[in-house]
Amino acid sequence: MNDVVPEKKHVYMTCTKYGSNKFWQCDVLDNRYDVSYGAIGGRVTHQTKFFDSYEEAMKEMEKKIKSKTKNNYYEIIDLN
Repeated sequence: MNDVVPEKKHVYMTCTKYGSNKFWQCDVLDNRYDVSYGAIGGRVTHQTKFFDSYEEAMKEMEKKIKSKTKNNYYEIIDLN
């Protein structure tokens, strides 16, 4: 039996500049793009989009990461 492992990527970013305490999280699994964001400890908003391919979903993620970085978000690396 040939098991195919889905392609996936996870990113978690926070912004604490100027008194902000926000987060943005994105998961790409195959062609599914899931985003959660909001104030840390507050209400969280979730969004899901489907793309034609993993590559298209990753392109959207990379675009959002660049935008978030420009707006003082930084990535939290999970070492576990």
